[in-house]
Amino acid sequence: MIILKIGGSILTNKDSKTSEVDAVSLKRIASEIKASMDNSPKELVIVHGAGSFGHPPAKKHRIGEEFDKSQYPQKRLGFCEIQNEVKKLNMFICEAFIEEGLPVVAIPASSFMRATNKRITDGNLDSFKRYLEKGFIP
Repeated sequence: MIILKIGGSILTNKDSKTSEVDAVSLKRIASEIKASMDNSPKELVIVHGAGSFGHPPAKKHRIGEEFDKSQYPQKRLGFCEIQNEVKKLNMFICEAFIEEGLPVVAIPASSFMRATNKRITDGNLDSFKRYLEKGFIP
C-alpha cells in the first residue's frame, strides 16, 4: 500500500487571502498519478493538505491555541468553517482526479479519527479497507 500526501501549498496558493486552487498543478499531479497507476495497479491512499482553503480560517479563529470554555461556541463555528472550506478543496481534487480516470472517494479525517491536544488519539480505518478492497482510491 502507498500513502501519498499532497501538500496544500502545491494544490493552492497558500498565502492567498482567499481560497484559490492551482488548477495547473492539480491537473499535472492527477495525470502523474494516473500514469503511475496505469504502469502497475497498486493500493493507494491519497491525503492532502488544506492550503489557502484551511489555513486562513484556522488563523482567523486561532485554532490550535489554548482557549477557555466561554470561547468554545466560537471555536466550534471556526472548526465548521475550516471543515467546510477543506471540503471545497477536496471536491476540486476529486473532480480533477475523476476526470483523469482515477476512482477516488473522499473520506474526511473527522469521520474516522479523533485528536486531543493536536495528537491523534483514535482512528478507525475500516472504511479505507473496504474501499481499497473494491479498487477505489480513498
